[in-house]
Amino acid sequence: QGKMKVKNQNINKILVFALCGIGDIIMLTPTISSLKKNYPKSKITVIIRKNIPKDILKNNHFVNKIYNYPEDFIINVWTKWFKSKDKIKHIKNLIQELKFLWSLRKESYGVSLWALPGETKRGAIVSLLAGAKIKMGPSYKIRGIETNLFYDYAIKPNNYTHRVEDNLQYVRFSRSDNQIKNELYLKVSEKDDKFAQQFLRNNNILKRNVLIGIHPGCDKENLERRWPIENFVKLAKNLAKNRNNKLVVFEGPDEKGILENFRGINIIEGKDLSLGQVSVIIKRCKVMITSDSSLGHIAAALKVPTVTLFGPANPNKTKPYDNKGIVIDKL
Repeated sequence: QGKMKVKNQNINKILVFALCGIGDIIMLTPTISSLKKNYPKSKITVIIRKNIPKDILKNNHFVNKIYNYPEDFIINVWTKWFKSKDKIKHIKNLIQELKFLWSLRKESYGVSLWALPGETKRGAIVSLLAGAKIKMGPSYKIRGIETNLFYDYAIKPNNYTHRVEDNLQYVRFSRSDNQIKNELYLKVSEKDDKFAQQFLRNNNILKRNVLIGIHPGCDKENLERRWPIENFVKLAKNLAKNRNNKLVVFEGPDEKGILENFRGINIIEGKDLSLGQVSVIIKRCKVMITSDSSLGHIAAALKVPTVTLFGPANPNKTKPYDNKGIVIDKL
């Protein structure tokens, strides 16, 4: 029933909730491009978290609108309300969120989908309030019982398939004659491309040099994913012994001060950069070496070979989605 329901509708507006990290959004791009290929007349709106820069999708010609989601509140009402001393703040956040969802409801979307990963119970409630005619999302459990409450169609992720394939289920099951584009998509702007050219000149990086990108961090909420910094320092020292190598070490907002560990090593500091600027520098690297972080996914989308040092996460789910990557999860 779900397949026929989507197939027979005149889908002119699609709403994608991507309330996840930067790397997860990149892994969602095959789903976005496949939706556009299957519904070429549709306009696609993507909702991202408040702290995620729109740079990640602003040059994606499959996306028509990008909105940042306001402070979330609804699903955490019981836990946060009773524990918080600032209840007025939570009331304001709730009002802001409901206003935002009402504005989405007025746009009359034909289909909405809740991208993985994401808080699935919250996704069901948010999808209901956003009011698309057809609501798709992952099944979830209430008191141990699996349900797709509030969804017209639910996908079932598992521990074995890659995150890209998880989200492509929405396309595969939306219509039987689906066309899948399973390549990551990330387009850089001309402005950022010119920045990269100047960056190379300023740091005396020549065509004969081997530019190697290193990102020793990841988001601060998942510090256990980081390979120990002393190991990255040893690696950088060894790579720097070859004078033809040029090392650019990236420091993001969640890793302030991490470059201090590389003092005394001949590196190029990649800090205080926009996401677009980081992307164009990575595009010029011969290889990108990272922990389990978003920059590895950016490299994969730009066809740059990757070496990813995985921690406790499952590489089958979230490794860079390409055929040029090396994953190391045991040393």
